[in-house]
Amino acid sequence: MTAHAQVVSVTTFVAGAGRFDDVVSAAKPLVAQTSAAPDCFGAQVCEVSGRPGVVASVSRWASQQALDAFVAAQQETWNTAFTGLLAEPPSTTRYTSLTGGA
Repeated sequence: MTAHAQVVSVTTFVAGAGRFDDVVSAAKPLVAQTSAAPDCFGAQVCEVSGRPGVVASVSRWASQQALDAFVAAQQETWNTAFTGLLAEPPSTTRYTSLTGGA
C-alpha cells in the first residue's frame, strides 16, 4: 500500500444564512464515514480561514480510483445531507501528488 496520499480532495460548502452549525453537524458523520472508507488516509471537517460561513471537507486518498469509487457510492448520501443548508452548490478541488509521497 502507498505510504502517503496520492490524491487530496477538498470540498467547500457555503452555509446558508444562519446554517453554519447545521452544515458542520451534517458534515461530521459523513466525514467519519469517509475516514473509514477503503484506501482513505483520513478526512476532516475544517472552517475556512477568512471565509465566514464556509466549511471544507478534506480527505486524503491512496489513488484517484479509490476516491472515484467512494464518490460514486456516496454522492447521493452527501447531496441529501446538505439539502436546504447551503447558499450555493458545493465546490470540489482535487490535488494529485507530483512527488509520489516523498
